[in-house]
Amino acid sequence: MAITLDGTAGITTPDLTDTSLTSTRVVYAGASGNLTGASGFTFDGTNFTVGGGSGAARFNVSNSGAGGFELFPDGTASGPSLLAYNRSGAAYLQMTSSALRHVWQLGSTEALRLNANAALVLQGGNTSASGVGVAFPATQSASSDANTLDDYEEGTWTPSYSGGLSGVTYGTVRNGFYTKIGNQVTVWFGIMTDGLTVTSSSLNISGLPFTSKSSFGAFNTVNLCSAVRWVSSPPIVGELVINTTTINLISNFNPTGAGTDPTLVTTGNMATGSGNRNVIYGTATYTV
Repeated sequence: MAITLDGTAGITTPDLTDTSLTSTRVVYAGASGNLTGASGFTFDGTNFTVGGGSGAARFNVSNSGAGGFELFPDGTASGPSLLAYNRSGAAYLQMTSSALRHVWQLGSTEALRLNANAALVLQGGNTSASGVGVAFPATQSASSDANTLDDYEEGTWTPSYSGGLSGVTYGTVRNGFYTKIGNQVTVWFGIMTDGLTVTSSSLNISGLPFTSKSSFGAFNTVNLCSAVRWVSSPPIVGELVINTTTINLISNFNPTGAGTDPTLVTTGNMATGSGNRNVIYGTATYTV
């Protein structure tokens, strides 16, 4: 029943035959007070949708499917979550509480994740990384921008004596560690022998974890904190050879006389017996 301004009373009947009154559409008063079903505004008793979105979201706001916002509070989409997206621009943001993660995507490719351990995982990184920190991809994605940090890695390597040697056996110390930050690598190592056969030729330490930069300005000093149990002229310093994974060992790096080069250690300076001989501990920092 309705009461008009002139005081009369009567019953009005809206147009209930509007073909837009289809299932799940929210009804509103249209022209002349007729009931109208909103094509982009629906509620099916559980899911509330604005803009024509679809799917299992309990609350869905969409721009014709291209961009939108979806809320899943009941675990129907990999646990309670929030999804914001721009499909035409291939960008996504997903926050999922059951898996305790925030994920940013570029199209179908995951670009960034904050995982349940509070580790920020870059594209290609270990999504299960533990500890609070930044997880870089296992294989570096190099940047041409000089101000962009594009790699971090920690690991181990195995140093070896190389040159005129045969039948080398190593003692109780033969290990190496490294940290790589961007294009800079720092290594630490220890090595000793327990037996070998030698000829008088050059001697190197090989097996560095990354190849050094191919530039004469990239020669780097290798600091030796200990070099003991050699027959003669033990190394006092090393040089990291450019564009290799090799360290030259030097017994005299300050010779006199024009054109005189530093004296390289040879295998002839090594002790050939058993029992922890030819011991070196050292460290170096170089670019790649």
